[in-house]
Amino acid sequence: MCARSTVYTISPSPDSTLAIETRTAGLVKQKHLFVFERFRGTLIYDPDQPLDSALHLTIEPASLACRDNGRNSNKRTRHLETALREALGSDTHPELQLESTRLVPKALRGFILEGTLRFRGLEHAVKANLGFGTEKKYRLQIDADAAVRLSDFGVRCPSSLFGLIRTEDEVVLHAYLWGVKANGGAGG
Repeated sequence: MCARSTVYTISPSPDSTLAIETRTAGLVKQKHLFVFERFRGTLIYDPDQPLDSALHLTIEPASLACRDNGRNSNKRTRHLETALREALGSDTHPELQLESTRLVPKALRGFILEGTLRFRGLEHAVKANLGFGTEKKYRLQIDADAAVRLSDFGVRCPSSLFGLIRTEDEVVLHAYLWGVKANGGAGG
């Protein structure tokens, strides 16, 4: 870790979002938005050497909530139960982990985060678009999004009506997080 690097802690806050967007295909095409309410992590970051940054994030799948606005509560409950049971396996897999291995600069702005996603007892390489905001009042904005295939983790995509409505294999993870300087605002 570089001398100027700072350790930021990541945890839920009113202005943080860690979400999964799924889509159904077939007879009915819809988007579904699920949000994780419990997660924790750290970011080691030096604004002068951002490529040396390291991110670790642990997510509790059982904390998932369905945020499908415009759908009745029974449908949201059914979608959530299916996601928890069939996709996340939250009863037997209490954690999902993301660990960065390196950052690569993008041509225009931001970075590609290369790392490992551990989920349902499997580990796969993942790439995410990543950006850092300007530090304000000991807080640093972290924006990321990544596409993940459920089949890479042994998830059989849920379907209904004899397969006429099915969840697409690719889901998108969206993160809009705030890291807070560890040690009450003192450098790491």
